[in-house]
Amino acid sequence: TICFSQLILAAGCREIPAGALDIAGTRPMGVYTAGQMQEMINVYGILPQSPVVILGSGDIGLIMAKQIAKIGGEVALVEQNSVLGGLERNQWGIEQYAIPVYFDTTITELHGEKHLSAVTLGNGAEIPCKTLLIAAGLVPNQELLDGIGHLDWLHLCGNCSCVHPIVESVTEEGQLAGLAAIKNLRGTL
Repeated sequence: TICFSQLILAAGCREIPAGALDIAGTRPMGVYTAGQMQEMINVYGILPQSPVVILGSGDIGLIMAKQIAKIGGEVALVEQNSVLGGLERNQWGIEQYAIPVYFDTTITELHGEKHLSAVTLGNGAEIPCKTLLIAAGLVPNQELLDGIGHLDWLHLCGNCSCVHPIVESVTEEGQLAGLAAIKNLRGTL
């Protein structure tokens, strides 16, 4: 048991996995979240099997597309909107590496028994691939708060509060949460 008078929760966020999406077909090997693949490449040196399809063009999807193209992998993006998401500084890599983007559609089906072999798009096109990266977005990690509500002693910060596009705002929000907790403590002394 831990007693406290102020709580600063900085639990971050989590990726939306493939299982949360309405995609038909089996669940063959070769389907990862973009964050999982980022860790596999950057930490463990494991490269994705090419060709790679990335679902979503948020920042992590754009960063992974550029990184895979830069190491010589064949990669394509699928984006449900008519424009790329993510920050402008991450979008330029798509043009620089001539990465194809399928706009205004999504992935509706996975193909392959043991290993992924292709994906079908909502427009009926089938794209051969050996790896699918899901970059469908991030969700603030607030499960620890289920049933608690927002109270005076609770301060959320960083990506636990909301998903921030840049790290500087995460740092600033953490500082503000700390100041609010100190202010509440001093008010009760």
